[in-house]
Amino acid sequence: MSNITVSVIMTVYNGSIYLGDSVESILNQTLNDFEFIIVDDCSTDDSWNILSKYSNEDNRIILIKNSENIGPAQSSNKALKIAKGEYIARLDADDIALPDRLQQQVDYMESHPSVALVSTGVQHIDEAGNNLETYFPPVDSLLLHWNHVYSSPLRHPTVLWRHQLVESTVNGYDVSCKYALDYDFFVRVSKSLEIRTMPLILVKMRRNPNSITFSKGQMQDDFAAQISSQQFNFYFQDEILSDQEKFALRALLRRYSSIQTQQFYNLGTAEFEQALKNFLRLFKNFCRIHIFDMNVQTADVLHSQIERTIAQLSQHCLDKGWRQLAANLLLSYLQQYPYRFLSIASSLFSYLMYHNLKKIKLFNQVFAQIRTLQQNNTKKRVVSS
Repeated sequence: MSNITVSVIMTVYNGSIYLGDSVESILNQTLNDFEFIIVDDCSTDDSWNILSKYSNEDNRIILIKNSENIGPAQSSNKALKIAKGEYIARLDADDIALPDRLQQQVDYMESHPSVALVSTGVQHIDEAGNNLETYFPPVDSLLLHWNHVYSSPLRHPTVLWRHQLVESTVNGYDVSCKYALDYDFFVRVSKSLEIRTMPLILVKMRRNPNSITFSKGQMQDDFAAQISSQQFNFYFQDEILSDQEKFALRALLRRYSSIQTQQFYNLGTAEFEQALKNFLRLFKNFCRIHIFDMNVQTADVLHSQIERTIAQLSQHCLDKGWRQLAANLLLSYLQQYPYRFLSIASSLFSYLMYHNLKKIKLFNQVFAQIRTLQQNNTKKRVVSS
């Protein structure tokens, strides 16, 4: 391996519309010590001519042209095999790297030698390049693990990783993943190596209606569901869920996604009740498996997110008229974690006050039961001591 610092990898299939902006965003980086490996996956538009023009003008660009369309996973692996950089960076053919993206990420990795892969936040843009909303992945590593159970909290065009370390651990992308290859890749990396995120926006991601995310969203979600299913199997181990239970649990956990929203609202009472039980079981198993990754601070961050989720699910129960399910959810959580009473009460009241002040009254009886439960537990400890 040479002394090249970064190998930037991009795969292209009929991406001519935005390709020039994406390529130039790498060529204009403040860090100059990189090679830019671009794989044209048998495009039928003008992509190859555009890439050839840039390649003739800048010898840092290395082009590969596939004789047939083999998909992003195999194309990415072809690039990885010839990459010479100490680090690997990704970018998609319709996204834009900010000028200091590579330098910022390399500096971070140099000062964090235990980290194998780092991701960043993104600025979403529309087809014309206008700013939309921003997105930041969780900074806490335990939250990253939790989110990876049911989705990918990282954005593929933002990542940079240690070439040899990651390659020797996961051996590239899984070619059976025609879609959601990044989710599968991140899950496999996170099982053995340390992943971190930088709370910076270093990439602009385009909302492109022709991208896989939008044009083949259902197929991509089907592949992602298979990865989530494997994650559920891992965390439930000897108590494997049925396919329907996995479907309902994933709909609950991904209730704000474009595809799962309707699935979530279509869950009937019995399905939703079982999904709530499985949600709490999943969290309990997750905490048990990751017990050595927890300290007081990380545990509090994780519980706080779970409690916000519980507040949102309680709101949904109330909207559906499932008052007892909401009460059972709170009681079940606090029976397992009674010391979180004040925290979840704060989350619940804040959330319900924001949405509908009147609904707070419905929980008076529930919290009376919880206080009684806590008092009884206190008395038992006193007697036993």
